[in-house]
Amino acid sequence: MKIKKPIGLALGSGAAKGFAHVSIIKEIEKYYEIKAISGTSAGAIVGAYYALHGEIDSFMKKVRKMKKSDFLKLIDPNTKRISFIKGKKIYAHMIKEWFGNKEFKDTKIPLIICSTNIEKKKATYITKGKIVDAVLASATLPGLFPPKKINGQLHIDGGLTDPVPAEILLQKKLAKKIIAINLNNYKRKFQELKTTTEVLMTSFYLMMEKIAEKKPNKNIFVLNPSFVQGPGTALKLYNYKKPYIEGLKTFQKNKKKLLEWY
Repeated sequence: MKIKKPIGLALGSGAAKGFAHVSIIKEIEKYYEIKAISGTSAGAIVGAYYALHGEIDSFMKKVRKMKKSDFLKLIDPNTKRISFIKGKKIYAHMIKEWFGNKEFKDTKIPLIICSTNIEKKKATYITKGKIVDAVLASATLPGLFPPKKINGQLHIDGGLTDPVPAEILLQKKLAKKIIAINLNNYKRKFQELKTTTEVLMTSFYLMMEKIAEKKPNKNIFVLNPSFVQGPGTALKLYNYKKPYIEGLKTFQKNKKKLLEWY
């Protein structure tokens, strides 16, 4: 049996587009051993699940069992002005279905989750405490969810400061070679913006697309699944099939270069 080469995996932000991470991970496992993982927002969810359970198949099984109505039931409107959604139902779902009350020390491989510390005005790389708290902080889209308090300080979506947290794995010496997945790569197709949420989401992802551009690094191989970005599409978690298939296509397209890169 051929020994698989070790790599670190950095999973980028992208809401519903994060299902592309799942299909790519399944392909990467055929050729490499994932020794450490980092993630931002959607990448934090998928990355934390993989680090905790050592596999990703059960994650998709849980998702496929959910109907559109099940996803919509996780939305709890917030009457306060700080955000559109309270986030309490999603938090409870994460505990029940994905992470329980497990902590970073319980993962099978090292895990780093990136969030944005509002008070310090910079990216924060979380490696301790409850996984579910770190994940929620990393995926807290400004305006959509209220900021998450961790260690007394407020955190919001890590995509604002580090949408694809690859360099941190090198800095922490958790891996010498990193495969990074950038979900902020769009085929531009502008659509009329009709709601506040659509304006916020379109603006947010335009900003992240620029921040996610990485300087060339021979030790980081970046996969760029491509998406047609329409207003609000990133929030439609029940439309998981398209990003999942796009992840497969992206891996196959880059497979030869990826295997030659190491």
